Amino acid sequence: MSGFKAREATLQNLFDSGDYDQFVIPHYQRSYVWGQDELENFWNDFIERKEVGQLYLLGSIIVSRTKQKRSFGVVDGQQRLITSSVFITALKDVWSEKFGRDEEYFSLERFIKKRVLGSNNAIFKIDVAGSLKQCYIDMIISGSTKKEYKNEDQKNLHRAYNYFKDKLRDSYDANKANDNQRKKLLLQKLENLLDTNLVLVILDDEDDAYEVFEGFNARGVDLSISDLFKNLFLQKIKGTEEEKARALDEWDNIIQIVTELRIPKFTINTFIRYYWIRNHSFIGERQLYKKIKKETKNYRELLSDMHQIAEVLRVLFNGSPYEIRDFLGHPEAKAEYAKSISDSLRALRVMNTQSYMVWLMSIAAKRNKEFISLKMFARSLGQIERFSFRYFVVSKLPANRVEKMYAKFSNELFKLSDIRDKQRIATLLDKGILDRIEQDKLLPPREQFIADFGLLCLKPNNNKNLVRYILTQIENQLSSGEKGVTQEVVTIEHIMPQRLNKGWNISQTDHKNCVNMLGNLTILKGASNSSASNKAINEKIRHFKDSDLKMNGDLVDLINKKSDWGKDEIIERQNAFAEASDGIWSVDKR
Repeated sequence: MSGFKAREATLQNLFDSGDYDQFVIPHYQRSYVWGQDELENFWNDFIERKEVGQLYLLGSIIVSRTKQKRSFGVVDGQQRLITSSVFITALKDVWSEKFGRDEEYFSLERFIKKRVLGSNNAIFKIDVAGSLKQCYIDMIISGSTKKEYKNEDQKNLHRAYNYFKDKLRDSYDANKANDNQRKKLLLQKLENLLDTNLVLVILDDEDDAYEVFEGFNARGVDLSISDLFKNLFLQKIKGTEEEKARALDEWDNIIQIVTELRIPKFTINTFIRYYWIRNHSFIGERQLYKKIKKETKNYRELLSDMHQIAEVLRVLFNGSPYEIRDFLGHPEAKAEYAKSISDSLRALRVMNTQSYMVWLMSIAAKRNKEFISLKMFARSLGQIERFSFRYFVVSKLPANRVEKMYAKFSNELFKLSDIRDKQRIATLLDKGILDRIEQDKLLPPREQFIADFGLLCLKPNNNKNLVRYILTQIENQLSSGEKGVTQEVVTIEHIMPQRLNKGWNISQTDHKNCVNMLGNLTILKGASNSSASNKAINEKIRHFKDSDLKMNGDLVDLINKKSDWGKDEIIERQNAFAEASDGIWSVDKR
């Protein structure tokens, strides 16, 4: 590494000095990620100072020289610099709101034009990159927060701006003095920020920025695998700035797709890890970066392939059955297979699990109909759905063993790349997962499953979609599929209400333990009849008699038989569900 210089400064020095025309946020930097906690700390530490005269340190701002004179790439400090600009803008806009466009307002505006926008309005003192840029420009110039932005970094920027406006308004409202005192209060907050101390580190060579950025991770600074990977491919992909910009756009698109999948706990970091281990050995996130760096030869191809896999996932999760069928190259296949794929993926999403994504991403790479039929895909995914329900939802077992199982399967599938391997692929899809479940002894015996199901308790408010999924599956099993019902057309009903009235003879303890058991829940077509929700069971039974669902017919029979509804009846009904569920979620079911 070349040399560097370090000097003490204040934030105002960075804005004021003619030595620094522009601080450029490079492409390898993460987006704007600050949330509520970071903003609160920033406000308390640097704006709302509690101790007068105390030294406040913003930390180090590390920059690298660029080819343009007095222009510097920001290696570390992006979040703090952008947040400072947003605060100043929020202050100016609150000032206009409370005091109008007076002399002090125009002074603030001139400050922003000169020190935030830069030496001229053609460039920004702090120049952000990528999808954040236009949002940042809108905000700094006009304070606009009315536009609809989809990207999370844009939303975060808006939240920061509105957070500071709210805090400044609160400060104004809390001060009961005259306007002059209120003005002094707001100006003091600006002064507090600008007088904050920092250490400015200037690297001599722009190329050193990548090395320094990577070095932060080794020192324990919180950089995620996605931050490091982005830094790595931008460093390794050779070409013009335009070519690197296209690579960055492709990366941003991958992030957007992964975010819009809405899979619980499935982040861009998880996507990278699962993408990697599907055709490499199983590895944890901590070791992943070194592996990628060591074994990757062509980063352009790697990024392109990741984008293709992400696109397949987008269609699978968010497309219609017909879109799924056509996108996967099976236009002649029965639409029912594509619908089965869509239904299974929706079910897996509500189970709050994502280990199966290793498997799914390996299948996505073999989506060509020459390798995998739509029927084969649907049947194998159905196995995954039923296994996941037994393993995660009912038995509540840990994910790491399952991840390893899927990784082994995916590694084996990856090796089968020739059309002559088609039959081996078919056999692997048909029996591969089942064999590994059995070999690794991943599932408890039937008796344990039934016992665990008998204890299953899910609050509908927190698990609405999962409860609907379970009960509709049970209903379709009980009715032998004659009047198949879908999750979209049903509402969840508590039989014994969530709030007891005098018509219910049950202890508070039993009510608390049983009210959210599956045995105390049922489904109804259409909107819930809230007027019946808290009534006694002899009145509420009429509510269920009107239903044409088999589940509710059986419920009415049980209530009539017992002439009551309490703990014993709830447990009896749940045990009956458990017996039926063993067949519904049989892993080797065809």
